Amino acid sequence: EKNPEEYALALHFAGTLEKEYGIKLPLDEVGFISMFLCVDSECGEAVEDMPIVVVAMHGSSTASSMVEVANKLVGAGNVYAYDMSLDKPPKVAYEELKNLIVKEHRGGGVILLVDMGSLGMFGELISEETGIKIRVMDMVTTIMVIECARKATIIRDIDEICDEIKDSIDYFRGTASSFVQSVIPKRE
Repeated sequence: EKNPEEYALALHFAGTLEKEYGIKLPLDEVGFISMFLCVDSECGEAVEDMPIVVVAMHGSSTASSMVEVANKLVGAGNVYAYDMSLDKPPKVAYEELKNLIVKEHRGGGVILLVDMGSLGMFGELISEETGIKIRVMDMVTTIMVIECARKATIIRDIDEICDEIKDSIDYFRGTASSFVQSVIPKRE
C-alpha cells in the first residue's frame, strides 16, 4: 500500500520468473521482492512494527551461529541471539533473555525460537511480565530461523508467521521423506 510502484515492479518481475522457470510465486514472496526495491526512507518506516526473532539455545555459540547465517541471508537485521551456557543459573538466564527482548523489541511482537528445556517456558513468563506478545517455537533449526526472519519482514502478525512456519516444516518433512525414499534403494 505504501509502495505501489515497487510492488508493481515486483509483480512484473515475479511474472517473468514464473514464465521463464515454470514456477508459481506466492504473493508474500512478491512482497518480499518489493522490499528489496525499497531503498528510500519511506520503506524504512515499517521497521517500527516489525516482529523480531530471538533465538535462545543452550551452548556457547549455538544461537549466535544460526543468527549470523539468518541475518546474512535475509539481511533484515531482525534476528537476535541468546546463548545460554550450561552452567548458568536459570534465574540469571531468564533476566538476561528478558532484557534482550525488552531492548530489541520493535512493537510487532517476538518469535522466540528455542532448543529445549526452560528456555521454552521463559517466553510465556516474559510476555506476562512485560506485556510484549511472544510466541515460542521449539526444536529450532537454521532453516526455521531463516524463514522466521524472512516472514517477519513481510508479515506483521506473529501468530500467522508461526502457523506458516509450522506448515512449512510439515511440508518439508514430507518432501524430504519422499525424496529419501526415492534416492535410497530399498533393501531386500
